[in-house]
Amino acid sequence: MVTDTARRPGRAQYPDSASDAPPKPLLNPGSFPPLPSALRGKRPNDFSATFDVLVDSTGHTVPSSVKVTNSTDPLYGEMIEKFLKNVKYKPARLDHHPVCAWIRGEEIRTHVYEKRITAPAW
Repeated sequence: MVTDTARRPGRAQYPDSASDAPPKPLLNPGSFPPLPSALRGKRPNDFSATFDVLVDSTGHTVPSSVKVTNSTDPLYGEMIEKFLKNVKYKPARLDHHPVCAWIRGEEIRTHVYEKRITAPAW
């Protein structure tokens, strides 16, 4: 069973967890999925999605927790949701120990140029 970490006084910077440091994505160049062809010709050519995800103490996302809460395009939101289920994170830490923590309201942005797509801004 995965549960949110207990809240601790003085941890207002990360209100959804008791972590001293939030989880950080471990992404390699080229790890972001290709933009679906249906989105390549669309205007505007800036896409963004806001999401919530629970990261366990081993740095893996809890797939059932991944939720795109807002997206500039439904197809882009679906792509991001699938992508996030497989992202590996450096886990959140509390007193130098890895802990389970929520990431809430994080945004991913992608800009499509004529010939290339920028890496997502996280």
